[in-house]
Amino acid sequence: MPKGGLDPERTRLRKLLKGFRVAMLTTVTPEGVLRSRPMVTVRMGTDGDVWFLTKAHAPKVGEVEEHRRVNVGYASAKARRYVSLSGSASLVRDPARVQAMWKRRHRKWLPEGKRDPDLAALRVQVERVEYWDEASGTMVVLGKGAARGPVEDEPRAAARGPAEDEPRAAARIADAMKAIVTGSEGHAEEKPPTPGGAQG
Repeated sequence: MPKGGLDPERTRLRKLLKGFRVAMLTTVTPEGVLRSRPMVTVRMGTDGDVWFLTKAHAPKVGEVEEHRRVNVGYASAKARRYVSLSGSASLVRDPARVQAMWKRRHRKWLPEGKRDPDLAALRVQVERVEYWDEASGTMVVLGKGAARGPVEDEPRAAARGPAEDEPRAAARIADAMKAIVTGSEGHAEEKPPTPGGAQG
């Protein structure tokens, strides 16, 4: 990583996610069914990880413990910006970290507050980043420097092109667009019907 900041690809990822608060987190149920729910993104770490707050005993946590592979989708029709993050999720039971991540707005989804003993952090280690490139009209893969894990055959950012699995990537983004509560970046008035941060 360059001295004093993020590497260029993680900086690009941070810019892609700027303004988004709500994501669609997709997990795999024990029956093999894909399930998505809205989640409030707490922050993106300097290592490229994405973090959420959750109840430790929420259904999604059990799904993650059985099948760690997840997808995190962001969509803004207004800005024509669509991002798909694929990676591995894990539960982090660290009260100090939870306290540091807590924001006043989280009480809407987690009414017991930041001292709730069941409150925990959900960490997604990003391994693949795809986003919609408006100029070319295709899904492209951000260079592997923005991600970690099994992405040995990924093209570098300098050689961007259509993702090999573009049809599937585009379908995931389309699903996220349909499922997300609002297309605006602000999400100030967002009221998920089944808030993933609390129940899902």
